[in-house]
Amino acid sequence: MAEFAVSVIVVLGHERLYNDLTRRYADKSGISVVKLARSGGAVELSSAYLQQLQTFVTKQYFYGDLKNILSPVSRTLDFKSIKVYRLEEGFPSRVTRSLIVGKAATHTSALPIGQEESAIVTDIELVQLGSPSVLQHSVLAITSVGIDEDPRGVLESNILGFIFVYIQFFLITERFGRSDTDDVKQKLTVLQPMKGNITNILIMGTFKWQDT
Repeated sequence: MAEFAVSVIVVLGHERLYNDLTRRYADKSGISVVKLARSGGAVELSSAYLQQLQTFVTKQYFYGDLKNILSPVSRTLDFKSIKVYRLEEGFPSRVTRSLIVGKAATHTSALPIGQEESAIVTDIELVQLGSPSVLQHSVLAITSVGIDEDPRGVLESNILGFIFVYIQFFLITERFGRSDTDDVKQKLTVLQPMKGNITNILIMGTFKWQDT
């Protein structure tokens, strides 16, 4: 709100959101919350339709359409060469603690509209890439923050593009014919729109996609 100097917030046909925003900005001078009635011809989109649309747009991003066919690149990454963050709010409580290996404070501007700071956990947390089910079928956002930079910068960074995670796997190579010296390499197969190394922090959401 402060970054864009917002003075008017318009809420369309959502009573609860209007009340939440009115309470939240009641003591903020210069910010008005206005409620507008929804048009009689407007209908809410079903969850099934939104899911189909999301799947279509995701496939179009990587492969294009009949008028503009794209050729994405499939490549294998080393787990150790990338870093993935996501908001703790999206983690199921039963797996959160087992995935965390680090955290950084979240800027208050990243809170969902209508929620107070105390209503959710305001941390971003580093996903532990050793779990084979964490990143599989996920669409990850590529931020403009380098791997060696402060991860808190992702909360205000631009998104450069997206990659899709096919699978995670463990490659075991035996050295000198001795099983006690096996070298376990953790690998990640991804689909990206174009060639190039990934040297920036990645952001993981809750969206899963099947490349069919």
